[in-house]
Amino acid sequence: MKVTSEGIDGDGFFLDRYGSKGDDFIDGMPSLSFPFRIEGAPEGTASFAFVFDDYDAAEVSGFDWIHWIGVGLKKTEVKEGASRSDTDFIEGRNSWCGVLDRFPVSKATGYGGMAPPNKTHRYTLKVFALDCDLRLEKGFPIGDLAFGIMGHILDCAVLVGKYSPKKRRKRILQRPCRDLNPSCWFRSPTGYPPTPQGPFPLKYARYKTVASSP
Repeated sequence: MKVTSEGIDGDGFFLDRYGSKGDDFIDGMPSLSFPFRIEGAPEGTASFAFVFDDYDAAEVSGFDWIHWIGVGLKKTEVKEGASRSDTDFIEGRNSWCGVLDRFPVSKATGYGGMAPPNKTHRYTLKVFALDCDLRLEKGFPIGDLAFGIMGHILDCAVLVGKYSPKKRRKRILQRPCRDLNPSCWFRSPTGYPPTPQGPFPLKYARYKTVASSP
């Protein structure tokens, strides 16, 4: 069995729109889920369960960050944006309802996209072919899925994709043009006029007083 996704480019990176560099958010949480397809499921498969998580997040948060989990999936193709709109499978809660972000379970149920804060992270989508139709309540935690699939896994496929942090704008410290370019002069608050050698250096400003015309 294998799982593929059109949401990953030729370099192995998820497309920007599925994470913090996209345009779809719920109170700052990326919310547009990526598509994926399952092929070669074994005979006897009754349903699929899936987990999409980020092991690299442990360096920052201290634990594996859960981005998307689901059970009761019967079809082999999940389309883009299926989270929170597709009723053919049951979604659990993601890590945005944990101790760091404290979203309510209702808001954190479904896809919570990628937003690595420190470096490029590697994300894994694990799809499990099950011999049963596992039914859990909407908003279930990862533990219920993990224990629920025990003894029912026929096969498992893993897909790995990367996502890089959103670039932050650097703060540029603006300085007076007379400080950057001695040939550029404008009247300073202390009224220093130009001299044959250019304006007085700023380091002398507290010691020199020169009258200027109005």
